[in-house]
Amino acid sequence: MAATAEGTGSIDEMVVHLQGTADWKDVWEDLTGCAEQLNLHSVCLDVNAPALHENYHAQWERANGRVPPLHLWKLEIPLFGNGDVIGRLAVSGVRDDEPIADKLMTLAKIVETAEVGAAEATGTPPRPPAVPAA
Repeated sequence: MAATAEGTGSIDEMVVHLQGTADWKDVWEDLTGCAEQLNLHSVCLDVNAPALHENYHAQWERANGRVPPLHLWKLEIPLFGNGDVIGRLAVSGVRDDEPIADKLMTLAKIVETAEVGAAEATGTPPRPPAVPAA
């Protein structure tokens, strides 16, 4: 098990790899690499895939100042690997002058990249889940 906690000026970051051998570093760096550009307040990646013997948790958060909760937008997205939910990505961001649609499109691309990265890390194909008939 590896754990780190850093206070780099205005950012707190924690990474814990509880189980498994997959390398999540690139996936995590892709996710946090855009956090400043998108004016994100927090990023959380939870991977809980017992069938793949993987359990990984990482959290990034701005440490400086508190933002009132009503000023934050929030998004939570399940991550898929081999057709199954293997984790979730939760982000929150501060509303600013940039259109929220632009931020969500960027996040959608990052989620797609994260699912591909997760598939590579776990050695499973990122098959889309079956959509139940209405």
